Amino acid sequence: MRLLLLARWDLAISRLVPELLGHLTVIRGDALRLSDSEAASLILIHAQSRAAAIRQVIMERAHGWCAAVVLAARAGALARDEAEFVRAFRSSSMEVTGLVAQEVFAGLQPRERHLLLCTAMEGVVTVASATELTRDPRAGEVLSALERTGFLVYRVSEGPFPEDDSSVATRFRLHPLMAELARRRLAAGGVDVQLARSTVLRAVRLQLGQGQVEAGLRRLLAIGDHEAAAEVVATHGPQVLALEDGRILDQLVAHSGGAVDEQPHAWATIACAMRLRGERASAVHWAERLLAHDAAHPGSISPLHTTCVRLLLARLGAQSGESALEHARTVIADDATHPAHEHFLPLVLLEMGVIENWAGDLKHAEEHLNRAVLECQAAQLDSLAHEARSHLALTEFMASRDRAAHDLAEQVLSGVALTGEPDSPVAARAEVVRALVRLQSLPRPDADGEEPKSAERPAAAVVGELINSAVVDDLAGRFWRRMLLARTALLQGSIADAQSFLQRSPESLGLPQHLKRGFLVEQARLSILTLDQEHLREASRDFRRGGATGESLWAEAALADLQGDVRRAADLYEAASRSVTVRQPSVRETSMVCAAQLYHYRGDQDRARSLLEAALVLAEQRGDVTPFLGWSTHGTAVGSLLKDLHRTRTTWTRDLSAACASSAGIAASMRPRVATAQELGSVDELVVAPSLSPREQEVLGELARGATYADIARNLFVSENTVKTHVSNVYVKLSAKRRSEALATARKLNLL
Repeated sequence: MRLLLLARWDLAISRLVPELLGHLTVIRGDALRLSDSEAASLILIHAQSRAAAIRQVIMERAHGWCAAVVLAARAGALARDEAEFVRAFRSSSMEVTGLVAQEVFAGLQPRERHLLLCTAMEGVVTVASATELTRDPRAGEVLSALERTGFLVYRVSEGPFPEDDSSVATRFRLHPLMAELARRRLAAGGVDVQLARSTVLRAVRLQLGQGQVEAGLRRLLAIGDHEAAAEVVATHGPQVLALEDGRILDQLVAHSGGAVDEQPHAWATIACAMRLRGERASAVHWAERLLAHDAAHPGSISPLHTTCVRLLLARLGAQSGESALEHARTVIADDATHPAHEHFLPLVLLEMGVIENWAGDLKHAEEHLNRAVLECQAAQLDSLAHEARSHLALTEFMASRDRAAHDLAEQVLSGVALTGEPDSPVAARAEVVRALVRLQSLPRPDADGEEPKSAERPAAAVVGELINSAVVDDLAGRFWRRMLLARTALLQGSIADAQSFLQRSPESLGLPQHLKRGFLVEQARLSILTLDQEHLREASRDFRRGGATGESLWAEAALADLQGDVRRAADLYEAASRSVTVRQPSVRETSMVCAAQLYHYRGDQDRARSLLEAALVLAEQRGDVTPFLGWSTHGTAVGSLLKDLHRTRTTWTRDLSAACASSAGIAASMRPRVATAQELGSVDELVVAPSLSPREQEVLGELARGATYADIARNLFVSENTVKTHVSNVYVKLSAKRRSEALATARKLNLL
């Protein structure tokens, strides 16, 4: 049998007649590719080694190319250290991997070499992408010709019509050895390489003009044109920050060889990117470097770039936030300093909103964040728009617009889910806002109008797992994450856990005035439940020293309520409702409801009804049920007040009334299980935490309810003697001599 292999060139004559006569058969190169078993047999013969690692690495690199398999196997046979051979071969540092590819590459036509050099860094090549990169209208024909050898290029998927190689859906991939050789040629330089780079650069400019920044930047780095890549970063800063693959910018900074140093306009983008990655030192370095360059060369840097890095430094605590904001407002107000829709404008507006959120300037924060969203949408910066919305959701929540905050958070979470960034700081911030709103809202029905099967108020530990403190990257977001954990623990009945999240003083946290007041309110709420009168006195003094008169009256009212001075407590609560400044938590509405509870208890139903109706109007606007949890110690239960309210009700008030109908209130329901301040100070710490059996836990719970032995026996369907035995065991395990000691220890250890 006579066999003719067409290795590189077609015959000069038509093949049709010889093929029809049976004198000629064209064998595609991929038909000659070695299978894994065939390659393994060749390796065994030429490498003279049965080492699985050698066999595997050669098969991975050669991809069935017979000559490459043989040459690599022979090199393996000469290697003294098999492990070193495997490492070197896998890292592509051995010249033997390119012997065959280099010989073949040298014999290619110029058009074929040009295509390989232009597409070497592409993972997958289509006819359309090859034509775009090479600027060769016949690139599809070149790809097909190379693919027919079966080794230089091979097809990885077919289009709708396999015969039509021009189909965009038909994809090709360069052989790894050939791609590696092309990359080495690009690094070495030469006439062919210069031509390929200039061709790819023209294609990249077209991509940049079409807004394809990521693809263009990746291709510039692939061909080693770091100067052009640095220029792209300087020109398209926000788009670079929005790249899905953040490693592109890292690669440029690490391997630019000084190209980035020659582009000061790229430094602001790099500083912002470092901040997004949590690399504070690097972010500060690039930001300060930009400011130093601007000081040495006034007017050489865009005012928006310097403004952005000033705000960034303020956000990182390296500069005064007040001075950075004042400077930013001056720059933003001066239209002459920046053109309309300038690339860095949305970044500046975003950073301004973040700092204003922390400072409590919610009006300007809302204005700047809304404008940032519009600017991002105009520039098609979707990821930055999501970040601006997440901060805006926090603004709306702090401004007591809970429903708007929840809708924005849902919008952000839907957007980041589509972009594949569920663990980003943006998603974490939106999760915090959504969870905060849901914690103080009525349960939301599902699509069928039924109550959700799973609780929407997850335990504090679960919330902590979902929202990592290291992920929430802004100070206001971290503060509200702490509040979320404390509130979740409280509503789950664990005051001890809630107290652990609020142990630190506001001063130690470095909180601004508006958040400090909110923090003190959260602590005072827990003091109401633990009957900690001393802490309420201290909270009242702290509020008054900070100029929060209304909050001070609220703390005094809670203290009077605990002491049983119902008249004074009611009057103080009503006075507090007229002068409070804290929006979150909802102190004003809570004061109104507590005053209504106490006035009703005293028999002043008309005054109670008036205050309750006013509280309902305010709370319904937010959807906040927290004021109606029953914070008053001596007042009438909120459920009874709502039941007696005969005026026309909305759906929300009817749902609220139904939810409160059977509840005695948070104060009444939690105190039997909560250790008071006196108990915390008087009960000795146990060396070993007691382990109670399930039945002993039930008996302990009945004791906390105030049940007698006979009541416990009836409830648990056991005899009184059995109850006495369980009680005795509980006393022994808790080192107690009487019921009060056992309950005090159980409350302190959070056993109830």
